[in-house]
Order: sequence, then C-alpha cells, then structure tokens
Amino acid sequence: MATVVSGQAGGRDPHIGYVSPAGGRQGSVVEATVGGQFLRGATGVYVSGEGVRGRVVRHVPPIPVLDPEVLREVRRRLLDVAEKRMAELPPEARAAMPSLGGLRARVPPRSPDDPPVEVPDHPLLRNLDDKSLEELRELAKWFFSPRNLQPPQRAIAETVSIELTIDPSAPPGDREIRLAGPGGLTNPLCFQVGTLPEVAEREPNDRQSANDPVPEAPFCLNGQILPGDVDRYRFSARRGQRLSIEAQARHLMPYLADAVPGWFQATLALYDASGTEVAFDDENGSDPDPALTYEIPQDGEYELEIRDALYRGRDDFVYRVTVAEATDMVTTPPKIAATAATLDEVEPNDDMASAQVIELPQVIRGGIGRPGDVDVYRFTGRADDTVAAEVSGRRLGTELDSELRLTDATGAVVAWNDDAPDRESGLVTHHADSYLSVRLPADGEYYLRVADVQRHGGDAYGYRLRVGPPEPDFVLRVAPSGINVPAGRAAPVTVCVMRKDGFDGEVEVLLTDPSTGFALSGGRIPAGRESIRMTVSAPWQRSGAPVALHMEGRAQIGGQLVTRPVVPAEDMMQAFAYHHLVPAQQLLAMVTGPRFRIPPMEVVAEGPVRIPAGGAAQLRVRLPNSPLLARVQWALSQPPAGLSLGATTPVVGGLMLEVRADRDAVQVGYADNLIIEAFTDIEPGPPPGPSANQPAAPAAGQKARRAAMAKQRVSLGVLPAVPFTIVAP
Repeated sequence: MATVVSGQAGGRDPHIGYVSPAGGRQGSVVEATVGGQFLRGATGVYVSGEGVRGRVVRHVPPIPVLDPEVLREVRRRLLDVAEKRMAELPPEARAAMPSLGGLRARVPPRSPDDPPVEVPDHPLLRNLDDKSLEELRELAKWFFSPRNLQPPQRAIAETVSIELTIDPSAPPGDREIRLAGPGGLTNPLCFQVGTLPEVAEREPNDRQSANDPVPEAPFCLNGQILPGDVDRYRFSARRGQRLSIEAQARHLMPYLADAVPGWFQATLALYDASGTEVAFDDENGSDPDPALTYEIPQDGEYELEIRDALYRGRDDFVYRVTVAEATDMVTTPPKIAATAATLDEVEPNDDMASAQVIELPQVIRGGIGRPGDVDVYRFTGRADDTVAAEVSGRRLGTELDSELRLTDATGAVVAWNDDAPDRESGLVTHHADSYLSVRLPADGEYYLRVADVQRHGGDAYGYRLRVGPPEPDFVLRVAPSGINVPAGRAAPVTVCVMRKDGFDGEVEVLLTDPSTGFALSGGRIPAGRESIRMTVSAPWQRSGAPVALHMEGRAQIGGQLVTRPVVPAEDMMQAFAYHHLVPAQQLLAMVTGPRFRIPPMEVVAEGPVRIPAGGAAQLRVRLPNSPLLARVQWALSQPPAGLSLGATTPVVGGLMLEVRADRDAVQVGYADNLIIEAFTDIEPGPPPGPSANQPAAPAAGQKARRAAMAKQRVSLGVLPAVPFTIVAP
C-alpha cells in the first residue's frame, strides 16, 4: 500500500480507463475505442516509442440507459433505414448480407393512436437516413449491447474512436497511449505492438457458434468481457503441437478502483471437439494473468474460453490472448540472474550443522527447491555491527513467500521478518519478500535462515539474498505522469521517496532540462519525509504537443553526492482502498489554454517562509491589475494539519496573505510546501427557455429557479509552491 497521491488542481483532468483492442500487429491499421471521462473535444492521440501514429475519429458522449419503449423506437428507426439500404442492394448481395446485429428482431408495429416517443438527441442517432448498413450494424452494437442493461460507469462512460497506424518496422512490445484535448493530457494505458496475426472478437461468441474459426497458431486474440460474458474461439490444431496460451488482462490494466480483487481476474480453459475441458488455468504462479501449455493429442478443432473468475464484466475488462507453439513462446519459472559477485547456494544447507559459510557482504542466488526446504547461511559478526538482510523473490516474479530468521550460535532468535512492504514495487500486491536490519548483540557466529512461509517449494521458488552492512539509498517517484498546466500557471505534483537501509536525509529534486521553459518550485523533500507536493510551472506559450520532462533527486550519503532519477508513476487505487504507484514510461507535460486570461500571479519570498507556532506569517502575492482579481478567493490546497489562511489585505501591486499555524497541531522544525489555489465564482446563466409543449414560466418563477441554481466555483490555478518552516514563537 502506497501513499495516497493527490491529483492536480481543478479535479477535471481527462482520464481514460480502457482501450480496445489493446494492441495491433506491425504494419497494420487498428480502429480502437478508448473509454474514459472528460474526453469531449479530444483532438490528439499520443503513443510512446517509435512507429505508431494515431488520430481521433469521433467522440461519443455517454449513452443514457433507455427505457424499453424508447429502445423499441430506436430499433424501429434503425430497422426502417436498414430496410431502405437493403432494398438498394442487388438480390445476390442482399442474400449474402450478414445479420444486422439484432435489427431484425421482432418489433411491434406502431399504431397511429400511439403517443410519440422522444428519442434522445445523441450524436449517434443524428442523420440516420444517411447511414450505411455497416454503420447501422455498429449503431445496433452501441444501443443493444449488454452495457445498456445497467447505468454506465461514470469513469468510462465516454468513448473516443481512434485510428492507429503501426509501421512495419515499429519495435514490438508495450507502449503507452494517451489522448489529448482542451483539458490536457490523459493518463497512460498499455497498448502493445505485436508480431502475430491479430484476431478481433466478434459477438456472439459466448458458446459454440457458426463464426469462422480463427487461424492456426500462432495468433493473438483481442476482446472484452461484459457482464456475465464468456468468450469462446474455435481454431484448428495438429497432433503433436505443443501450444503455449497466455492471457494478458491485469497486465493491460493493473488496477481497477471499484472492483474486487481490483483487476480483471481472467481464466483460460481449452476444450476439444467433443466439448471436454482438457486444460484450465486461473493464474500463472504469482501472476494473476493465466497461462497454460497443452500438447495436442489429435488433429481437429479446439475451443478456447476466456472469462472472469467471478463472472463479472465491464467495458474495461479488456484482454489479449496469445496462442503459439511452445517452442516460440515458452512459459518457464523465472530465473534469478547471476553476476560476477553472486554466490550460488550450495546444498545441503538445511540446518545449523550444514549451514553454508559466507563472508559479508554477499549476494547469494538460491532457491527453496522442494516443499519444506530451508536454506541456512553462517557468518561471523562483531558486537554493535549492523547487518541488513534482504530477500528478493516475489519482486523478481517467483512464487516464494519468504521468511528470514537470524539466530545466534545457541539458536536464540536475534531478528525475524516475514513480509516487508516495498512501495517501489507498485505492481506487487502481496509483499512477500523479507527484510531485516539488526545491530548484533555480541561477537560470534550467526545463522541466517531462509524458508517459504507456506512450506512450499520447487523450481519456481528462487530468490536473491543480500546480506551485509546497510547500503543507504533512495528511490523516487512522481505522480501523476501527465501534468496539465495552464499557460503561465503552475500545477501540483507529488514526489515520493522510498528510503532504503536507514537513509533518512534530505533530498533535493530538480528538473534537468531548463530549456523546456518549465520550472519546479518547492523541490526539497525534508529529512525523514516520505512525500511532498511541489509545483511545475509552464511557460506562457501553449504547446501543441506534450513535452517530455525529466527530474532527478540528489542527496548526501556518507559524504558523497548521490543522484537518482525521478520515475514517473500513476497513483492507482485497487479495490476501493489500496493505493499503488505504478511506474510509467514517460513524464509528459501539456500546456493548456487557461479558461481566464489573467497575467501571472506569484508569491514574493526569499527562502522558506518562517511561520511561528501559534502565530502567523505574511505572504506577499504580486498581482497585476485585472478586473477579474477583484472576485478572486484564496485557499490552501491540501494543507498540512494545523495550517490555515487568515486575513487577506490588498496592498500596492498585489495583496498580503496571512498564514496561521495552530500551536497544538504543528511542531517546531516541521518543513513542507504551501500550495495556494485561486478561485472565482461564476454566476449561473439564464434558465433554459420553454419547450414547444411547455409555456413560458412567469418572470417570478424564472427568477426563483435561477436563484436556486448554485454558483459554479472555478479554479484559476495554483501559485508556485512556497516552502515553509515552523519556528518557535
């Protein structure tokens, strides 16, 4: 579980929750659907790496849940146009025309006495008479799919159709795809460039159907699991083929905020021509995405099934399944890499009598090779020396749930650890690796014992063990990985530091390329702190494309300057509660057009502001003369406990903001950043006019309705972060 990382000011940054299909083959053009929120006006598609270009085709607002009578009317209208299009075709073409996606379903004819049925003014239902049969078939999918049986999930209710062109030479692998529009840049999602033939899901495929079988292996399947959905694909295989079948579901979307267990938990099943299940998998070791290997016993047709383990489903339950010869794609237990400084475990070393002798410091490559196996290592220690021991297993993809136990020569336990959370590993949910750091009580022999907590073992239970003096270090993350900044303004980001082996010092964070025109304010993480909010300020020129930013952190460790990159990440919630910092490939910033064109606002301060505990400090804000500023209100954005804004006093060239510190809620010496946000209230517009069937309301009624409408509070942006320190009164 990681620190909760706050979003940017305003809270309406565009967001995407899925892309389907989530990949395409080299040398192809892919039509994909992206689902998300606040996507109106999306104009750009950005894919990391080389060789993939994208464009926006259209934006589709949320489709309302329609009552049965309205749905019947929509079906009638689509069917009327479809019959006209069919009549325009020659007889042979009409006979070969496939199903119209449910449009031919029986619809009760309308009676002249039936009251008119209002159909929503949705972009997809406009200009129906101009639609082709293919377009009508797509509309039927939109309006009569299972997604309309329940209210849409707000976070994925909007969709944007995009077209992606993948060059034949585009490097294969994971990419990041984002959309951009008036609100700025979205979060990234995984999109894969593949080398295998791609097969798109074609409903209905919930059971054995007359759909054409997919090609012989190798191929890659693309689809979505909707509520209660089960997808099946037929393919031919030859006797003696050894197929490796791997699903990617959680890999594409690591965490879902509003689902348990917090991701699409896919299962794979393989059936022979008689309908008998011949292989099944619901996870691949510690990886929730399933994989199975099967040797084909005889020529024939086989059927591959994918579904959610709990029969859940939603538009963002997106999958890719690769089917290939096992010689082309073999699933094997992860191997622990060796280096020149790595010592291999030597069996037997199951107890103190047979313990493997090591010299510190040491890195050991080992494994719990069988159920109940225990690995014991012996070393000589001196009183008051600090020894750190760390197991890496689950973080390297193995199945080991390790336990570390340090004893003295008598067998007395000196230190013990099971699970040690590692916030650096944002994709790990069970932090099953162990860590301990202990000061040795006396000179003598010590024994370090490595075991699996569940007493399991086998080839998939490898580990790397580091043991020796502490190696203080740190790792940095910044979230979000997409920063949307109005031109000439600032936006908050959160930088987290993961401290290792006792490092507790201050870290300075800075942008490494000032030529971009961006600036970082508040780039100091105080000693002992795990995270701090800073701000990134944008130049006045609005950018037509995202700008790649790079940050680094610097700290003094053992008298040496240590520099570490700041890795971009997304703060993702799992299952309503747990937050994870998931690394991203790029840190991108988009300069957007401000809603209100006002000149720069800035705090005039040299060095950290000193705020006395129980007292107040004055901040001078330089403001240009603008009529809009007369209506500006000020607030602290997510302030530390005990800090608040006091009186606001106009002065020449700006104003003075008073910042107060509650004596009982703050400690002398506490250091952080103040982020101050400016707001204004926008009066509601005039009430909508009367409809054709509704007379105009009396003037008094219109006035009352308008008075009842709430003012809209609009953010004008934040000031650059202001460092502060709490001092004695």
